[in-house]
Amino acid sequence: MRRRNTAAFTAMSILFFAVSVALTLGGVISYLDQPFAVKGYYGMGIFCTIMASFTLQKVIRDNEEDKQEKVLPGDLQPRKRNTVAFTFLAYVFFAVSVALTLGGIIWYLDQPFAVKGYYGMGVFCSIMASFTLQKVIRDNEEDKRLTYEANRQFHQEQ
Repeated sequence: MRRRNTAAFTAMSILFFAVSVALTLGGVISYLDQPFAVKGYYGMGIFCTIMASFTLQKVIRDNEEDKQEKVLPGDLQPRKRNTVAFTFLAYVFFAVSVALTLGGIIWYLDQPFAVKGYYGMGVFCSIMASFTLQKVIRDNEEDKRLTYEANRQFHQEQ
């Protein structure tokens, strides 16, 4: 059975996520000439954006997979892992967390444009790294399950 992600791509995804988050938060903690409460605002904004990214990517993928799933005999409708309300909240949480974090950086951070750009890029890198890491982990777990089931079926047939 073919794996969707190589070990190198998996390692790169984990490393990129860790580095982007560490550098962004490290910059917030060490560089900003701001009170601790302001640093906390930016740190929490980044963490909320990361969590919103993971949640949104999962919801989108679940909903797309549920659309592709065939209805089994006796089922009234296809499986639906996420309610409309949860899907809506995932989109809203992502949009609000990105807007508040970037809004704070753009309008309220009293730093030169280069510093604002650094933090803005850090947020976008963390978002992309979150989407990528969540996808890679899920693909790898699904591949393990499919490989196990294929091996089990193969051994039962023999």
